[in-house]
Amino acid sequence: MVALDIKNAFNSAWYPALVQLLARNGCPGDLGRAIADFLQDRSVTSEGVTVRTSRGCPQGSCLGPILWLLIMEDWCLEGVHSLAEIKETYKRSRFRVGSTPGPPRGGTW
Repeated sequence: MVALDIKNAFNSAWYPALVQLLARNGCPGDLGRAIADFLQDRSVTSEGVTVRTSRGCPQGSCLGPILWLLIMEDWCLEGVHSLAEIKETYKRSRFRVGSTPGPPRGGTW
C-alpha cells in the first residue's frame, strides 16, 4: 500500500480545471453544466469574514470526494506519461553515452 498526503490538496482544486476534466472524461453536457453551476459563486466564511473562492472541492457534499478522485486520476495518468518519457529519454541517452567513439559528424579524425 502506498500513502500520499498532499498538503491542503482538497482545498486547492481549481473549479475550471474540474469542469474541463468532467468534459474530457465524457460527462454529459447537462450534468457538467449542473456541476459547474454548483461550483460557481462559492464563498467561505471563517470567524465572521466571508471570502469568495474559485478553489476547493466542496467538503461535506457527496460530490466533493468524486471530484477529488477525478483530479487524482488525471494527476496519476499524467505522472505515468511523464515516467514513460523519462524512460524513453534514458534509453536514447544510454545508447549515445555507451557507443564507441568515432569521427565527428561530417568530418574525419
